[in-house]
Amino acid sequence: MTTKPTSYQLGNRAFVSKDYVTAVEHFIKHCEDFPEDTAKCHTKIAECCLRSNALSKPQKVHPCATLVFEGNKKGAKKHYRLALEADPNYYSALYGLARLLPDKSPERFELLKTAVAAQETPLAMMDLADYYRSVLKQHDKAYDLYLQMQK
Repeated sequence: MTTKPTSYQLGNRAFVSKDYVTAVEHFIKHCEDFPEDTAKCHTKIAECCLRSNALSKPQKVHPCATLVFEGNKKGAKKHYRLALEADPNYYSALYGLARLLPDKSPERFELLKTAVAAQETPLAMMDLADYYRSVLKQHDKAYDLYLQMQK
C-alpha cells in the first residue's frame, strides 16, 4: 500500500526540480493544512524566493564568478519574518534572515545570537564570531567562539 505524499513532500519535489512556483503553492497548502508547520513552510518559501529569478543568460560578474540567478531577497525576508512570527527560535529562519541583512546590522547580530543559542552550527557560529571580531571589535568573544566551533 502506498501513501499519498503530503503537500510538503510535493513542495520539496518541486523545489528540487527548480519549479519554485509549484513548490510555493504546495508549501502554502501544507501551511494551511498543518498550521503547526508554519515556520517550516515559510522558511522553504523564503528559500524558493532566493532561488527564483533565474537569468535568461548568465552574467559574468568577475573573472571567476558568473551570476546565474538574482533571487527575490525582499520576498525571502518577508517569509523568514513570517516564519519567525510563528516560531521565534526556528533556526533556519533565524540564520536565513541573518544572511540577508547587512553585515553590520544590529538586527543581524541579534538573529545570529538567537540562532546559535537554538542550534550551534559551524556556519552560524562563524558568522557570529566574525561579527564580534569585525563589527564589535570584541576579539576575545570572537576567539572563544572560533575555539568552540572546533570542538
